[in-house]
Amino acid sequence: MWTRIWTTIWTTIWTTIWTTIWTTNWTTIWTTIWTMIWTRIWTTIWTTIWTRIWTRIWTMTWTTMWATIWTRIWTTMWTTIWTRIWTRIWTRMWTMTWMTMWTTMWTTVWTTLPLQH
Repeated sequence: MWTRIWTTIWTTIWTTIWTTIWTTNWTTIWTTIWTMIWTRIWTTIWTTIWTRIWTRIWTMTWTTMWATIWTRIWTTMWTTIWTRIWTRIWTRMWTMTWMTMWTTMWTTVWTTLPLQH
């Protein structure tokens, strides 16, 4: 009788204690471990993946965009500016040179020819 009571009491006590320790502590331990592992791994993986993807997209997009913009600005604007400048300079010089030359020539011809006859 005493053995049964003692066994029942100890079994109940140990079962309760062990179940409580096992379920709460083990659950807490595993939850903590898995949370730490999962969040760290997941955070690291996603951070790494997203930073790589984002930096590549960002740098490629910005680099491409700026290269395109600068190429367009540089080639079209600069070409247009230089073409206009050189066209104006050249036409002015050319016309002035020709006009001066023709004016000089015609003036010379008109002034000297009648005098010779």
